[in-house]
Amino acid sequence: VALAVADGDIELQVNETETLKVYAIYSDGTIPTILDNALLTFTSDSDTIATVSNSGIVTAQATGSTKIEIKATAAPRLSTYGVVTVSD
Repeated sequence: VALAVADGDIELQVNETETLKVYAIYSDGTIPTILDNALLTFTSDSDTIATVSNSGIVTAQATGSTKIEIKATAAPRLSTYGVVTVSD
């Protein structure tokens, strides 16, 4: 039914990395499960602040803040986002 990012507010210093963990949230009360990042599509609003790889690895580039949008590749209507804040 929905996606959720673990630790959706990410704080990194320039050149640090973090791998995003995304949970599938089910409508039937099933315990949320971590999805394989290969099933997801990641997009950064600002590659100058933070880039994100196809496997969900966020790399801090410069000071600032940006959103990372995450969509289920097979069902793009399922999406969420995380916020990345980069400091020196």
